[in-house]
Amino acid sequence: MLEDVFRQVMALREAGIAHGSLSTETIVVGADGSTGIVDFRAASTVANRDQLSSDLAAALAALSVAAGPERTVAAAARTVPTEALVESLPFLQRAALDPVAAKTLRGKKAILNELRELGAAAAGVEVPKLIEPRRISWVNLALVAGTLIGGWALIGVLVHVTQSWSTITGAKWGWVALVFVLAQAAYPAIAVTTVGSVTSPLPYGRTVALELSDTFVGLAGGSMAVLATRVRFFQQEGYDATTAVTSGVLVSTASWIVKGGLFLIALPLAIGSLNFTSSPTTSSGSGSSHLVWLIVIAVVVVGIALGLVFAVPRWRRLAAEKLRPKASEVWAHLKVLAVHPRNLVEIFGGNIAAQLFVAMALGASLHAFGDRLDLSVLIVGSRWDRCSAASRRCREGWGWSRPA
Repeated sequence: MLEDVFRQVMALREAGIAHGSLSTETIVVGADGSTGIVDFRAASTVANRDQLSSDLAAALAALSVAAGPERTVAAAARTVPTEALVESLPFLQRAALDPVAAKTLRGKKAILNELRELGAAAAGVEVPKLIEPRRISWVNLALVAGTLIGGWALIGVLVHVTQSWSTITGAKWGWVALVFVLAQAAYPAIAVTTVGSVTSPLPYGRTVALELSDTFVGLAGGSMAVLATRVRFFQQEGYDATTAVTSGVLVSTASWIVKGGLFLIALPLAIGSLNFTSSPTTSSGSGSSHLVWLIVIAVVVVGIALGLVFAVPRWRRLAAEKLRPKASEVWAHLKVLAVHPRNLVEIFGGNIAAQLFVAMALGASLHAFGDRLDLSVLIVGSRWDRCSAASRRCREGWGWSRPA
């Protein structure tokens, strides 16, 4: 019976079909000993290798609950190709299994460990291991809190904290509460984008926690720390590092596309409310003109650097060697997502929602101090977060010409 189940799983695999929810509930045995697989509601007919490997891992786990790891692995070794068995081993963890399958394995972590060990021995490979996540200690938590408090105190000294406090106390607190809600709503929206960047299911709640934690991880360790956290998260969910990286690239690319599209849509609506001239007599105007020149210089420098890279054959080949593998991985990922319209809707819809939530949070913050700007102006304005509560300063300092 075990071998018959594995034959059915391999038949689905050869057809490119992933069941998506194999467990002790969906693998059934008849009175005459015949086996079957039921409930294909979560199935995918254009499954990638990760989905197919996850299916095989789920079958191994489910059958081990009924027959034990040794008999299950022995049957798999007689029926399943070695390559497929090896690819399924990293998915033998509760986080990568269907919720029903994970529930049946609650408190039975030893079964999954034994499955991985026996499977690796049968395939003649090393046991795949994941580094255990580090827990936050009270000492680390105290250090983080102290760092944040010290940083806030330093900022307060530099920007005259007494003036800032008097401005904050004059805010309309109903609008302040709305600002808080809108600002936090951006994280669930971005989580929708991350969930849509892969074809297999991701737990939405944990993905929201990932996006929220990346804010603090990036503050402490920069972009590399964010990448490491993302890779670790995807590994816990049964994905490999390549999928995690390509998913991150897709999310970032979609973000830039959405930002550019919203900018082009909002610019015609906001152009009448923007004043790009600055007075040379005001310090804010001088700072604005300096910033514009810095941006222009940066664009020119980047353009020259790219021109040199593509002009020099040696550098062009080096850049192609570095970029082509990643580009091919991203393109392959995109081709898989192209046959899943829902994923594309999640990727771009989540990004659009996140950008709108941020813009609306800015608008609500201006309302808190008795000022307002159109949504189109908030989307176009790249330095909205530097506007103060005073409407005159917002308009004169940063070029907003439309009165409140």
